[in-house]
Amino acid sequence: MISERWQLQRASSCSSNSSFSSGAPSLLQRLFRSLIFRVAAAILAFVALWIGGWHLHTQVLSRVHLHRHLSWYGLGFYGLAPSQRYESLEARVPSFEFPRWDARCSQDYVFFGWRGHEVDEPGAVILDAQGEIVWRQTGYEIDQNDVRPQMYRGERFLTFQMDGPEGNETEGYWYMLDQSYNIRYRLRPNGFPHADMHEFQITEDDTALVITTKPIQYDLTSMGGEKDGWIGDCYFQELDIETGDVLFQWSALDHFPPNTTMEVQNNCRIDPNARFAGCGDDEDSAFDYYHLNSVWKDSLGNYLISARNIWGISYIDGRTGDVLWTLGAGTVNDFEDLSDGRATDFAWQHHARWVEEGKVLSFFDNHYHRIGDAYGASGGRVVELDVANRTAKLRQLLEHPNHIKPESQGNVQHLENDNYLVGWGSSGAFTEFGPDGEVLCDARFGAEAFFEFSPVSSYRVFRGDWTGMPSYPPSLAVVGNKAYVSWNGATEIEKWQVEMYDPHLPESKGHVQTIAQEYKTGFETVIDLPNVAGKKMIRIVALDEGGEAVGATDFLDVPAWSVGGLAPLFVIVVSCVDLFLVALCGAVIWWTCARGRQLQEKEIQYQRVDQQQESFKDEEEDADVESMELQERRSDDEMLPRPASRGG
Repeated sequence: MISERWQLQRASSCSSNSSFSSGAPSLLQRLFRSLIFRVAAAILAFVALWIGGWHLHTQVLSRVHLHRHLSWYGLGFYGLAPSQRYESLEARVPSFEFPRWDARCSQDYVFFGWRGHEVDEPGAVILDAQGEIVWRQTGYEIDQNDVRPQMYRGERFLTFQMDGPEGNETEGYWYMLDQSYNIRYRLRPNGFPHADMHEFQITEDDTALVITTKPIQYDLTSMGGEKDGWIGDCYFQELDIETGDVLFQWSALDHFPPNTTMEVQNNCRIDPNARFAGCGDDEDSAFDYYHLNSVWKDSLGNYLISARNIWGISYIDGRTGDVLWTLGAGTVNDFEDLSDGRATDFAWQHHARWVEEGKVLSFFDNHYHRIGDAYGASGGRVVELDVANRTAKLRQLLEHPNHIKPESQGNVQHLENDNYLVGWGSSGAFTEFGPDGEVLCDARFGAEAFFEFSPVSSYRVFRGDWTGMPSYPPSLAVVGNKAYVSWNGATEIEKWQVEMYDPHLPESKGHVQTIAQEYKTGFETVIDLPNVAGKKMIRIVALDEGGEAVGATDFLDVPAWSVGGLAPLFVIVVSCVDLFLVALCGAVIWWTCARGRQLQEKEIQYQRVDQQQESFKDEEEDADVESMELQERRSDDEMLPRPASRGG
């Protein structure tokens, strides 16, 4: 019966499937099976993938710079802008990678402004010759730019530019800090609202060169803009530092018309990358056709300036303001290139300076500005000029071996030992080259693979001499039995001396005792504190090379147990907790073992019962078999023929 029912069900199923397959296919099935539909679907899929892949490649993948020399640091495993924190400092500091560090590098300090969209606490930073943090500006969360040491009236100052609160450019200033890190001077441009980040240069005449920009209305129709558009006119001023009076002023628009620009303006509304230069629609987005980014005054009283957006370096008469000449790669150039174009093929450059006045100049060639720009070699350039004959020749090309190409910022500094320091601007790195172009020292403060996304940067990087003696005291933090001590910005510390004071002793015995001395190591020195009994107060004194005390932390009230000794009550509490935990663990182990034995015994009992039941079952089955066999024999006997009975 079961077999027959299954055959009927199978026949019914086959019948229904047969009726379905024999029916006419749907429209979707016919289209899908047709060759035209398949080809069209394949083409559409290919186009969609190609467009998506092209967009991903141009916007993201093409900007990731991978090469075989990248470390975990360079790949971003420590973050795009790696940082660290010290126990005795309230702010984070950059964490560095030094792929190369050579003794032939300058022994001067390194100055830069730590900034970028991955930097939560931007600020000025000073490093020593070994790459250790010396000073970190604290108390601000605003970018500090063009950080460097400069001389003014025989005194060394630390100078930088900083915008106002929340990055308000109209409230920005140029700052001059003395060697105790106190603000001595604060300047703004005269007659202009914006203290530009690009330049604050103190001249040999003890004046200051600064840059600013003023938006004015201008007809931009010739460049595809509005008739009532706005353009940014770049100015530089020479200021009296004491009074702020203007000693000289120069305007770009008076000498270079807007059509000399190499910047894009006519497609500003559809190209988001062009918005960096301003669309020219209103005063706040004035078109930045010139972009003045450096000024230098020489001994003749003339000015060497760099204009990024016309790809030109110009020499300005210090009396009349006339343009004496321009070395350019754009629409304006007065020199014949004797190096097969290599002296004048730069673009979007920064930081023009004389190496040999009137003969040799250096500048940073970005050669790259936005996504889609033709690739070029970014780096420092040193160019020889024959001004009389208007010829230029490339002397030195300072390229990074990993082909770093920052899209903005950067500088080249000719050092006293004839090396060249190159700051890579929007790419968080700096490199020192020997006179022959050999890479001697190389440093990163960002993940190199992602430099083109500009997660961390420094507008410029400089080396220079510096002596820092802060007006504020050293900082001390005690964690466990260790003391963490630092003095942010101090450069003359040789040792730290740990002193202890017991306020509970009589006044005659409560004097300060020296209990340890340690050499200063790095920014923060860690000192093991000896055991003490009772409640003590400690401080740490900074000693200079001659052993003289030059500063001290405040006395810190430290309970004895926090510096190695344990109070009796604390010992009792800890011991009781330990005993309780040991007893609890023992009880858990005993209960687990006992419970395991119980379960094992029950399992054995269950197995015995199962065996007995199986034995009974086997006996019953054997009895059933014997009974069946007996019945079969009886049946067979009954079926045998019986012998016939005999009559009488």
